[in-house]
Amino acid sequence: MKIAIAINGEGKGHFSRCYALAEVLETAHDIVFFAPQHVCSELASRFPLCTVRMIPYFHFVQHGFSIDYPRTIAQNASLFLNAQPVIGDVARALVREGVDAVLSDFEPFTSRAANTLKNPGAATQSSGDCYAYG
Repeated sequence: MKIAIAINGEGKGHFSRCYALAEVLETAHDIVFFAPQHVCSELASRFPLCTVRMIPYFHFVQHGFSIDYPRTIAQNASLFLNAQPVIGDVARALVREGVDAVLSDFEPFTSRAANTLKNPGAATQSSGDCYAYG
């Protein structure tokens, strides 16, 4: 089975959960990662037999430990308004890669692309909740 693992861009919690999942899954499955640019090289070096695809991500603008909400909205507005083409690109990549299932750690584009393809999937959240879609 070929499994796509989609990682959200903020912090290292999403990355850590997906990294741990991939370590277990790679022993029995082919894996394709969909991840933001800043973690792609780390994934590629640790999982050399896996495909790593870069995807955009929504990010927070912070000042110290505070989120600057107006600047966060402003800097993510273009990506939000152009989300449909990104979802379409990801859906085509899922088809090209022959992905059978998607695991998403709170990453919005890959889970929506899988849903449009009726591809089975599961998503995790930082709270530890897991839900199915597709």
